Amino acid sequence: MTDSQSVADGLSRLTDQELVRVIAAATAGRPGLASIAAAANAIGGEVPASPDVPIPAEVPFPADVPIPPDPTVVAGVPATTAGTGLPTAMPAPDYTDSGVPTFDSVREKIETRAGTAAGATELDAESPAGRTVAEQWEERQKAAKSKLDEIRKTMDS
Repeated sequence: MTDSQSVADGLSRLTDQELVRVIAAATAGRPGLASIAAAANAIGGEVPASPDVPIPAEVPFPADVPIPPDPTVVAGVPATTAGTGLPTAMPAPDYTDSGVPTFDSVREKIETRAGTAAGATELDAESPAGRTVAEQWEERQKAAKSKLDEIRKTMDS
């Protein structure tokens, strides 16, 4: 499970009011997220406690907060649903907005591949062919050790 997934799971367990407060706190002081902060602050305590009551589609923005342009996809083409300003495609969480993989995603891929390789090696060692190779290796090691001991004896004399 990734860090993003665990955060998303934690956020999904919050009530609507708690989630709005978390969003307002997380986006405060971030100019690129000013519209989200303004929406969260505008909603504030007005989130209905009952899931049966719909949240209004239009959230008024305070006049003193500038509304940034719509989010764009990596290629620079707007990716919004018709008239809502909400993005339809978000960059993968393992990549930056410019499409570069994050350090954590690269490390996770390397660790996954290393684990797969280690597992494959263990499984190979358990097969009949793998055991034969291991037995051959042990025989060679014993032969090398005995030859080395023989050479040492001749040098001591």
